[in-house]
Amino acid sequence: MEFADKGPLTKLLKVAKHLPIETSRYIIAEIILALEHLHKEDISHRDLKPDNILLDKDYHIKICDFGEAKVISKINNEAIQREYEEMQSLLKKEN
Repeated sequence: MEFADKGPLTKLLKVAKHLPIETSRYIIAEIILALEHLHKEDISHRDLKPDNILLDKDYHIKICDFGEAKVISKINNEAIQREYEEMQSLLKKEN
């Protein structure tokens, strides 16, 4: 992956506090395009957050940290149902 010298999106959000609407639209559009590309390749990131979105020198995004990613075509309905039930039970324990 190319060097993302502007760092994570988190850093920009902390420094800028309020982004101009055009900058926000640009970043959101790039995120949508990246997600569309991943989904065309049957990949689900599953941990997308500002820390995992890096910015290069031209403020183009790079999505990183695919540790939780899954290939969608390899997921079956039973696995999805099991994960959903596990998450629901964890949420109930927290409350």
